[in-house]
Amino acid sequence: MLRALDTLAAAVFAPSCAACGRLLARGAACAGCLEPKPIAPPWCGRCGEAVTHPVASCGRCEGWKSPLVSVRSALWLAAGWHFFLQLVKHGGRFELLPDLWARALPSIGGPPVTGAEILAVPMHPARLAARGFDQADWLARRAARLWEMPPAARGLAKLADTPPQSTLTSRARATNLNGAFAWDRKTRPPRRVLLIDDVFTTGATLRSCAHALARAGCGEISAWTPWRVPRKFRTP
Repeated sequence: MLRALDTLAAAVFAPSCAACGRLLARGAACAGCLEPKPIAPPWCGRCGEAVTHPVASCGRCEGWKSPLVSVRSALWLAAGWHFFLQLVKHGGRFELLPDLWARALPSIGGPPVTGAEILAVPMHPARLAARGFDQADWLARRAARLWEMPPAARGLAKLADTPPQSTLTSRARATNLNGAFAWDRKTRPPRRVLLIDDVFTTGATLRSCAHALARAGCGEISAWTPWRVPRKFRTP
């Protein structure tokens, strides 16, 4: 598909896969590196982690002190996907996101919950101004359209401009976002919310958002991400 990804590759990269180095006739990634890798069941009923047999909660989430009911992700964030998503988020190449979404779309399936309103994980205003776009909001609007679910009115805000989670260890991630989010509207949040973010790594961002929503009166909070970092690649 010679769309934005291949156009970028032709202009910038040598004729080799940007993720694995394999020689290519054209493009920036080989078919293997951008091949969708769906997260197949069984998975943990709460955090969505891959497990050997179905469980209600697993070692990853049984200690969560969070109102977050469930998390699901569609695809593993393999090296090629990670490379291009980093270009989107930190390289200013937002025009690549529609291509990544289109390539992921056949593996996304139906909504993880029903009867909820979709709400994007918000960015801090300073980060949004610097980046110029909000990938979580873009993905949330596409998911709402795909699943024919109503988007919630914006009311969840990030109050603290914290260090990016991607720069921290798992231990630091767990506390970096404590109190960072709040519901800033006078009206209560929806009774049921499906939070949308781009990538699940440790779940700290989603748990912090869930705490803010629960404090404001939200009754049931679930979450979904298109991509999930495999456990072996998570920073200790």
